[in-house]
Amino acid sequence: MLQPSGRDTRVAVVGCEGYSRSEVDAAVRRAIDLLVVLEGLFPPGEKILLKPDLLHGLEPDRCVTTHPAVVAAIARLLVEHGCRVLIADSPGGGVIYSEANLRRAYARAGYMAAAEETGAALNYDTGSSSVSFPEGAVMRQFSIITPAAEADGIVVVSKAKTHMWTRMTGATKNLFGIIPGLEKPVFHSRFQDERTFGEMLVDLNECMRPRLQVVDAVMGMEGDGPQAGTPRKIGAILAGSHYAAVDTVLARLIGIEPLEIGCIASAAERDLFNPADVRTVGDDPAALAVPDFRKPYAYAGARGGVGR
Repeated sequence: MLQPSGRDTRVAVVGCEGYSRSEVDAAVRRAIDLLVVLEGLFPPGEKILLKPDLLHGLEPDRCVTTHPAVVAAIARLLVEHGCRVLIADSPGGGVIYSEANLRRAYARAGYMAAAEETGAALNYDTGSSSVSFPEGAVMRQFSIITPAAEADGIVVVSKAKTHMWTRMTGATKNLFGIIPGLEKPVFHSRFQDERTFGEMLVDLNECMRPRLQVVDAVMGMEGDGPQAGTPRKIGAILAGSHYAAVDTVLARLIGIEPLEIGCIASAAERDLFNPADVRTVGDDPAALAVPDFRKPYAYAGARGGVGR
């Protein structure tokens, strides 16, 4: 049974220069230790879903997907803690949610190797079920992939990227991947502006309440993300329990005003968090910030500020 995450708006920020196993394991462990969450949020024996950004499943050096070293580091910690870990995602819109496509995407993204080395499992169940959310602002029900609907808890492991539609994709947007593949375009058709799409994303996160958010911001993607942009080093691992708080810190790291992101603004307007209450622990975010991170051309067209 899914258990709601708290309203803790602390965000751990830990510098991480590269993707070697030793560096990533140390950074992820330190970030989670700073939050002191494993004992309270992940009882041994539970089935925990790791939800990376798989998109279409591309090689790690393209910086489209969550790096497998980050996925493996979290899986390793949870398995050591006694949890049963399942790695799952539904590839991006336009991709049929099939076992063959999952196998191809997992292999290219490096997740097959990550599962083998950590003792985690990979999901090949392509079923889905309806999850009710009567409190939703714009959605009262979601179709959710089976492994997410049946998990005891969810850990979202996102990739720091700009995004042509939502300006930025991180913690909040990454959960959209638990909507079955070919159903995603329906949401884009229904919610045709950035703000209403953000409202939907907040409903989804409030419905499913991931217990932990970890962001792979070692190498991000700038420009026309989430797939056609350019790799850019940030050098950080972020972690927190509140999706909007984590995204607030990520936005500041890449030079975007958080309330310009539709899902962050929606969460704030609904009093689900207050950006002013977000505080960081660990390393100084100012020392890791990349203020000239190139924004999508739909908003900026050049390095620097966001415009529209």
